Amino acid sequence: EFQISTTNAKYNYNPFELKLNATGTKTGLQTTEFTINEEIYSTAWFALKPDFEYGVGIQAKNIRIKEYLKYFMHHYTANEFGGKATIDVDYDSHKGLAGNLKSDKFRFGTMNEIDANTTFSGNLDEVRFRDFNIGKEGKTFFQLRGDFGVFPEFTFDLSADVLQMDLQDVLPGYSGRVNSGISYFKDEEHNLLMLSLKGDDLNLNGLKVDSVRVDAAQTETELEVLKFTASAKKLYEMSAGGKIGYNFFSDEKSPSDDTLKVNFSGDLLKFLSGYTSMIDEARSSATLSLDLGMGEEGLSVTSGNFYLKKGEMTFPGQIEKADKIYVKFKIEDNVLNFTKFKGRMGEGRVYVTNKHDNDDKDLKLGMLNLGKLYVHTNENGLLFHMPWYMPVGSVAKVLIKGRNTDDLVVSGPFEDLHIVGDVVASNGDAIY
Repeated sequence: EFQISTTNAKYNYNPFELKLNATGTKTGLQTTEFTINEEIYSTAWFALKPDFEYGVGIQAKNIRIKEYLKYFMHHYTANEFGGKATIDVDYDSHKGLAGNLKSDKFRFGTMNEIDANTTFSGNLDEVRFRDFNIGKEGKTFFQLRGDFGVFPEFTFDLSADVLQMDLQDVLPGYSGRVNSGISYFKDEEHNLLMLSLKGDDLNLNGLKVDSVRVDAAQTETELEVLKFTASAKKLYEMSAGGKIGYNFFSDEKSPSDDTLKVNFSGDLLKFLSGYTSMIDEARSSATLSLDLGMGEEGLSVTSGNFYLKKGEMTFPGQIEKADKIYVKFKIEDNVLNFTKFKGRMGEGRVYVTNKHDNDDKDLKLGMLNLGKLYVHTNENGLLFHMPWYMPVGSVAKVLIKGRNTDDLVVSGPFEDLHIVGDVVASNGDAIY
């Protein structure tokens, strides 16, 4: 017989109480008391004859999740968790594994509280989920079932369904309804995830999506988008399809000749105005098509076309609106060339072109090479108001031109911009 107990013990700066009493013989051992913090109760035993056998059990009811996470992570992170857990797990080397895990009012960070429950059985080689349900207030919106193996290596054969999930039940700032089917299979030769998703009337923290449909497959080395459509009424329509050598979960890239085609049409300026306070109102008509590939140096745009027309924008504090905005460019192998870029503010017009010298002063936006930008206005200039430096309601005429050339030149890199040219303001009042 032996006993172990702790007095005023701490683990990771948290109080920790252990009591262990066991009795045994030369051929076996059995615990008579095994508790942690007087909340988690465990049993353990083993026998050497006639064959080696052993077992272990763990039971706990309504333990506070964050209090036990503090043993394994920083207190600040653990305090982001909430809820209580109930545990009932038994393993017998002869009979196998059986258990139930349940959490009530679980939360992490700002997410809303949810409930989860799972029942499983099996052995150390393979575990089968009879059910794994997540829901709230008696309503189940996520179900998972299937098997996963541990030895000789990890294998999975799982499927899950998201059933009429209202996003606002889980995530503050989000709303809308989602249905989804997910399956995952992995063995020695295969690693395949399949996703089918349907969402309606979504508001994703400000991003409006009236309808989204996704059918996709992820293998070890390739992401295949069988179908992707998303739209918001009178705002935009998006679609995508194809393959690309990329693993979304591991962020591993696999160069290939496959391409993923992406298309957008709609009011791009109005769409973007919802994400910045620098634009009051905007409207436009735009189309975008991209062919994305995965090369030796990572993601690339093998080809693309963009055309924005009839663009208009109003800005906070500005008297004049910007209108007659037209932007047109083409992309070939990550090189972007403007074929049209102009706009008007007041009676003045601004024009932008670009040129590539293929040196370290070309502007790079991700994988895209924008080259150097050349900017000028016509002689009418832009009617511009500078807040805090000009009387309210007044404007000045602003000319943009080069220094001894026609164009002001903007060169990179973006983290160390170089601007060579003149910006001349006239016919305006200043506060000093």
